[in-house]
Amino acid sequence: MKPITPLMVGRRHETLELFLDAWLIPSMIFDAIHASLYRAFPEVQLWEHLHSYGRNNKYPNPTERLQRFGSLRTSGLFPAFRIADGFQTFFSTPKDHRLTDGYIQRFVPSVDFPGKCNIPSPLKFPMITAEKINTSKSSIQWMPKHSIEKWLNNKQLSESDFKSSEDFFVHEQGFTHPNLSSGKALAIKFHVRFHDYVSLITEASMPMKTGTDGLDYLVKNSGQKITVGGYDSQFIITKDLSRSLSELLPVGPTIEGNRVKWLLLTPAIFIKLHRANDRQVFEYPGGWLPSWIDPQTGQVMLKKEVPVRTPAMTRAQWRSKIKSIEKIDCRLVAACVGVPVIITGWSNRRHLTIYEAEKKPGFKKEYYAVPAGSIYYFEGPDAPILATVLSWHGSEYSNVSEIKNRRSGILGEKGFGIGVCGPW
Repeated sequence: MKPITPLMVGRRHETLELFLDAWLIPSMIFDAIHASLYRAFPEVQLWEHLHSYGRNNKYPNPTERLQRFGSLRTSGLFPAFRIADGFQTFFSTPKDHRLTDGYIQRFVPSVDFPGKCNIPSPLKFPMITAEKINTSKSSIQWMPKHSIEKWLNNKQLSESDFKSSEDFFVHEQGFTHPNLSSGKALAIKFHVRFHDYVSLITEASMPMKTGTDGLDYLVKNSGQKITVGGYDSQFIITKDLSRSLSELLPVGPTIEGNRVKWLLLTPAIFIKLHRANDRQVFEYPGGWLPSWIDPQTGQVMLKKEVPVRTPAMTRAQWRSKIKSIEKIDCRLVAACVGVPVIITGWSNRRHLTIYEAEKKPGFKKEYYAVPAGSIYYFEGPDAPILATVLSWHGSEYSNVSEIKNRRSGILGEKGFGIGVCGPW
């Protein structure tokens, strides 16, 4: 995607630092493509597969097929430099690297001093400083793919492995909404004016039952232009099938020991859950803690595998088979997360209650997402299995053509919860 006009980022950012850390929200491109599909095809097309409104097997009117473009999937929105043989993609710097007083500090879990500080449950090890790198940089928000892979393999990083947001764009403060009682700004808007050598990379698909990709019709109809954001920012889109995803996204190494770290390449949303059965009640606080982690013990609740549901298998049979599979024997022992990113938006039809499909336009529900670059550290005999379950590329390490795992609690189809694993 090549920007041809400035991008206005209309979200709440109290400081420039928070804006630079969270300006690329994955849902931005999903919403843009979804809106473009509706603009390009206001009438239902023969190649579409329509869906009923609803979720969790609850549909207000199962016979009505009104929801369109339900198979759309996107994966992130990553800045990239155009180079001679393609693109060099960049990702948020892991949060275990912080810029402080002319140094880039690297933090690691302190396995020698477990529980010696007020770290939240169920964590076991605090994070301590391991080394310092001299630098003259004013910010270190981004790292290229090859540098992320160095980090995943625990190789030494240097100052040249880091980039600042100013290497990609010029930011311009737009306008504020003042709080009349306090005189403080409630919202700061920023223009993002990209440099000529910068593009944005995303993986997107909308498979149809006919075996075709519905996005092919959009590119043909829209003349390779798309509107992003609520301020009519224009991007030229180009579909490139000559490269596999593993050439654009960092790929982690094979895990052989009993420790694995999970790096978020995109933000993830972990919502608060309340579950109950005949024997006990389960409370999952969400927030920074993944919903698939036991909040008391830190035990991973994910299964070692998820069986494929065959056409002859009912949902109840499929779920029963999943229930019989063992959980992954690993425990969350440390974490290094950043300031939460606020995820919200505006919808002409808010799907907050499935029985009110005609609900009036308004703001979408607000979520707090764990930012990209956040790291979770696990320990246990099933660490190699956990890596394949969490990494975006699964158990494949070359010529990967699709995202295998999305580990956000919600909005995974919009590119949230994409991560990659390495040893620690």
